[in-house]
Amino acid sequence: MDSFEKLIKAFEKEEMKLKNIQKKEEKKKATRKLKIVLAKANDSVVRAAVKRADYTLERTQKENASNGIIVARIKKIRSELRQLGS
Repeated sequence: MDSFEKLIKAFEKEEMKLKNIQKKEEKKKATRKLKIVLAKANDSVVRAAVKRADYTLERTQKENASNGIIVARIKKIRSELRQLGS
């Protein structure tokens, strides 16, 4: 009987290990999911800001279409802004 009890105790310990591993995996999944949600939120904020800035620059470019120097500079800024946003 002694060896049988030892076997049962060992099985119980292994089962406890499995429960702990499962809890860790659940926590890891929750953390990962939270990180993904935050990353998507940050990405949408950046996209909205870039879109607004690009719209403002486009409007300014149209208003100053007669001045080639300003238009060239605005085009350069818009291209840099698009690269920053992507």
